[in-house]
Amino acid sequence: MHEIAKYVDLLSRDKALPKSKIRAIVASTTWHELLVPFSYYASTVDFPLEGYSLDMDTDGITVLDAHRIEALSAPDERTLTWHQRWIPLTPDKDVAHVWNEIREELSKLGIFDFVGLHLEGERSKQAIVLCLGTIQDTDRRAEFVHLLVSQGLFDEDDLKEEATEQLALMALSNAATGISFNICYPEKINSMVFLHRWILGRWFREGIFNDQAGLFQDQELLDMVQGWSGLGQSTYSGRARPQNSSQWDKFEQGIRLALAPNLPAQLIVDGWLEEHGDNTGKYDVVAQIYNPSDMLNSLVHGLDNDNFDRLVPKFQLAFDGSS
Repeated sequence: MHEIAKYVDLLSRDKALPKSKIRAIVASTTWHELLVPFSYYASTVDFPLEGYSLDMDTDGITVLDAHRIEALSAPDERTLTWHQRWIPLTPDKDVAHVWNEIREELSKLGIFDFVGLHLEGERSKQAIVLCLGTIQDTDRRAEFVHLLVSQGLFDEDDLKEEATEQLALMALSNAATGISFNICYPEKINSMVFLHRWILGRWFREGIFNDQAGLFQDQELLDMVQGWSGLGQSTYSGRARPQNSSQWDKFEQGIRLALAPNLPAQLIVDGWLEEHGDNTGKYDVVAQIYNPSDMLNSLVHGLDNDNFDRLVPKFQLAFDGSS
């Protein structure tokens, strides 16, 4: 595949041919070792790249037929999602024992990548925040839908818009009796930690978040749980390269979700992205957005203390050429 990149670059350099007029085709009789690198290039390059599998005659020269090769979908980033559950615990509850129950139930559902954060509040209050990692197996969604529908709790139409991770948490709530699973979201964790002064306890890590603990430091996990990394309802932090269409679409989705309640800001940001999204060359676009859409609460909780700067809306968009 590096030959494709080399010759496309030479066409641009030596022949002054713009990328918009370049099209590359990869034709091969075998794709066993080629499909993965081809899929990677197809999702990242800024020119059309197509693949074909060739059926050859017995002479090894004559082409009998050609079949279009579909590139593999780009895998989702292995990260925590913003689908969470708040699990309140009485003071006498053994946190480790409750976590083991949760882990066993999720294991039965085939979910292995997730974390739990133990929080302690006033008067011996305590809770676990459960946050699922990205579920990359697309077949799991249909399994969760079938499970929930078969239990008579939902119709398929009720579940069409739900993310796979949310469906998994819904299935968990129905399976784990004796444990209360309350819907949670990043903004609630921010509120409990920054405003209500709940104390951060220990982390419970499972799957990739335990096996690759060095890649997921405690502070990074906390940022993810609080919505400062990836999708959130009022916060978004991310980067993308406009030429990578799948990455760029997800980037724009995260920004629009965070700005949804603030139409004037959304129009400004959409205009900026439209203007710069097609001509940034080899630069990433970086976004940092905090849009609580609740100025009254910002004033009440932050005007007379150090929290105010963290509670007012912030919007930052920039180019980054370091990558």
